[in-house]
Amino acid sequence: MSGISLRAPLRALQRAPVAHAQQPLCACRPASAAVAAASAASGAHHPARRAVHATRATHLPEQAKPAKPAIQAIAALRQRVPGTSLLKAREALLASRAASAPHTDDVDAAVRWLDTDRQAQGAARAAKVAARRAAEGVIAVCVRTDGLPARLATTHAAEPQLCVELKPEAKRAGFSLDSPPQAAIIELNCETDFVARNPLFQELARDIAHTTALFPALSGSIDASSSSSSAIARPVQDIDLAQLLTFPLLSSSPSAESAPVLAKPKLISEAIIDAISRLGEKITLSRAAALSPPCAAHEGGGGMMLASSFAHGVLPAAAPSSCASSTAPAAPLPAQTAQGYSLTMGRVGSLLLTHFPQRASNGNGGGSSSTNANVDNAQLAKMVRALVRSLARQTAGMQTSSIGSVEAGAAQADESSTALLDQPFMMLLPSALPPVEAAAASALPAALDSSQSVRSVLVAWSQKVLSGQPAIEVLGMQRWEVGETLEPRQQGDGALDFAAEVRKAAGLA
Repeated sequence: MSGISLRAPLRALQRAPVAHAQQPLCACRPASAAVAAASAASGAHHPARRAVHATRATHLPEQAKPAKPAIQAIAALRQRVPGTSLLKAREALLASRAASAPHTDDVDAAVRWLDTDRQAQGAARAAKVAARRAAEGVIAVCVRTDGLPARLATTHAAEPQLCVELKPEAKRAGFSLDSPPQAAIIELNCETDFVARNPLFQELARDIAHTTALFPALSGSIDASSSSSSAIARPVQDIDLAQLLTFPLLSSSPSAESAPVLAKPKLISEAIIDAISRLGEKITLSRAAALSPPCAAHEGGGGMMLASSFAHGVLPAAAPSSCASSTAPAAPLPAQTAQGYSLTMGRVGSLLLTHFPQRASNGNGGGSSSTNANVDNAQLAKMVRALVRSLARQTAGMQTSSIGSVEAGAAQADESSTALLDQPFMMLLPSALPPVEAAAASALPAALDSSQSVRSVLVAWSQKVLSGQPAIEVLGMQRWEVGETLEPRQQGDGALDFAAEVRKAAGLA
């Protein structure tokens, strides 16, 4: 009996090491396993816990999660709103889905969501950078129509001319059969030249300049019937920025005609805030000026007004980035080219309004013969536009601050003069000179030379091309440089530019 009683515990001790060998060397595992088993056993019989487990099992499938935006919708949204990142496009498509269709992408609603989001972020960003100094930027000049008569710009030899004259009362009231010149110049500032080269910033400057050229006629801010005298005295007038900022922004791209029409057009102020949210810098519209309607009104009732512009120190566009539009400025349409459309920008810009004493016409087709018979309409249009462009180039290329007097002036050209008419005409284009045959080259007046003063060249050009008509007159002139209106920086004024903030953050200031 004693042997049997001793074998049972011995067998139990022999089997124990085998059982422990199958378990990991962790003393807490049996207790943890026991606790887990106990809690599972207790929860299995608890009705509330069973309901929670059943609910989790039911709502964990993937159909509860919103479907990812389609690749086609993301691409369409980024094409509609250039510069939108991939993550922002996905966020806009998810946030703009309707409650009735949580899995359907709506690109139009996503565009509206992006506009609202950028306005909110841009307003907060604009308030944050309001104290910064914006000394960089561009001068943008837009000539929508230069004022050249249509019969000179589009007439060919095979096409008959229709010559219609207006009554003197209509001329004095400012009416014209041709499109009057429409042009404007603006200064758009930012903090760094890197942003000034950004395609998005340059596109904004072009659109604002294009809108400003149409602003006097569309807004009615200047009464054409009651301000003829002021338009003659000041043909290029400053624009009230408060009114301009609340005006809808008009695109300068010819492809904008085929773009979808927005229910609510974007204002210029909203477009600037949108650019601030994308570029992260302070952007301000410092000044703007435009031709005063009617520009066709002039003392004496006759003549022709032509607008011209030039930009110097053009900033090359930077490489497109995630926050910039990659669209390049489109070429003007043929109709715009016939009207003398031009849109340029740079660090220095000029806008001029030039008066010709009589409407240039070679007399062919029944018109008045007031020009040289050896020059046809095509050559005459090319020469006139080249001459006024040369005046704009001269104004921008030299330190020009005034026009000068037509009657009085120095006999010799003065390179140090700030008056346009007293400067040597260094920027005179060869295409502005009348065509002279090689055998009759000596017949060209000596004053038609770039070494002569601008005043002498204009007088000689009128005698040669306009058959002795009075000299050409520059009525209005604007020459702007980036940052010239800013006050000099004072020590301790509290205004920090972007570079100063970087130096301060790096501990170098």
